[in-house]
Amino acid sequence: MSSHHGDQQLDCEHCSLCRYPWQCITVAGSRWIVKSVFSEQHYDILFSDFTNVWHEQLQGCDVERRSKV
Repeated sequence: MSSHHGDQQLDCEHCSLCRYPWQCITVAGSRWIVKSVFSEQHYDILFSDFTNVWHEQLQGCDVERRSKV
């Protein structure tokens, strides 16, 4: 997953995530906000701990390649 800081911003004109609201989650006692999009062609996820933002996007062929053991 790549980490994005203040000077590195996602290009929201091309980002399907921009249309979706943030959701609050708690993992191991830590609060996070997340937004995600899953389709047959790709997935796109943003996580934030309110200090940093992590972004991951994979196309279907990359998901298949990653899932092979």
